[in-house]
Amino acid sequence: MKGGVVMATDLKTEIRQRKLDRMRLGQAACDFVSPPSLPEIRFALVPLSDAEAQMALADADRVEAGDNVAGLMLRDHVQRVSQLAFAIRDPQDFTVRVYRNGAELQEDLTETDVNFIYDAFMEMTENSNPTIEGIEPEEFEALKKVLQEMDWSELSGRSWYAAKRFLGALNRDELLQDNSPGSTSNMKLTTPND
Repeated sequence: MKGGVVMATDLKTEIRQRKLDRMRLGQAACDFVSPPSLPEIRFALVPLSDAEAQMALADADRVEAGDNVAGLMLRDHVQRVSQLAFAIRDPQDFTVRVYRNGAELQEDLTETDVNFIYDAFMEMTENSNPTIEGIEPEEFEALKKVLQEMDWSELSGRSWYAAKRFLGALNRDELLQDNSPGSTSNMKLTTPND
């Protein structure tokens, strides 16, 4: 009994163990990314636990900056690099962090690297699917038609980059049923059945 309340220690232990098991399962589902400035290096990115996400927020909260746009941007940047410090893991062992904190991460990586890896991290952790979004089957058919009819060779810059990442994500998940692996720049846009 603690403070007049009976504590269910066995139940609390089981809840904690199940939470740890879920965290390990979630962090085993990683994505791999190479910083643009170091294409020969490969990091594993894992989803953050609740505690890690809270610690990244706390890191941003400790920043002494004005209550203006620059201060907001600085705090946002500190939160992003702190999140990445938790998320970037050794590709050989997902339990081993590469960076102790965001400051250490910034010593090795360029701003372009940080932005690129953070985009990959956010893409990996998005919790979105057609059922949740409520997309109707007719909308899927219209989307498929647009994707088949568009002239992909006219894409450039940001739109080409987004299309390449989209197609790469589909290929990674083996949703494109192409028989030969290749880079996203020469990947077939339709399945063999089409």
